[in-house]
Amino acid sequence: MTAIVGRRGYQQRAVERLLERVEALGEAEREAFRFMLGQERLVSVGDLSKALSGYVGGAAQVRWGTAQKNLLKAGLIDTVERQGSRPRVREWVESELAPHGPDVEEIEAVWRAVLGRIAGEAVLV
Repeated sequence: MTAIVGRRGYQQRAVERLLERVEALGEAEREAFRFMLGQERLVSVGDLSKALSGYVGGAAQVRWGTAQKNLLKAGLIDTVERQGSRPRVREWVESELAPHGPDVEEIEAVWRAVLGRIAGEAVLV
């Protein structure tokens, strides 16, 4: 029982570390990140701009392009040149939990907790 409690604490701290990184971002970056999390494909700056502001080009394109660059600098997304970006949440969770030797269910639970918290749902590990 003590090992389970210890593992839960470790998992919760992993969730909190990622959330701290997300919360340190600006509003545009958080909005772009949440949008990307809901996609099952690479997301371009044009996709972000159209989906989040209704416009492609001009100031909207600059805003979402800057948000994408900041997410890349924060290590929260991967970018494939001229194709788009995707979140790195699962990879980040696997890396954070690696020293603990997690099984697939633990990784999935923490990943779902992170997604839920970023989306604003009260999901606990």
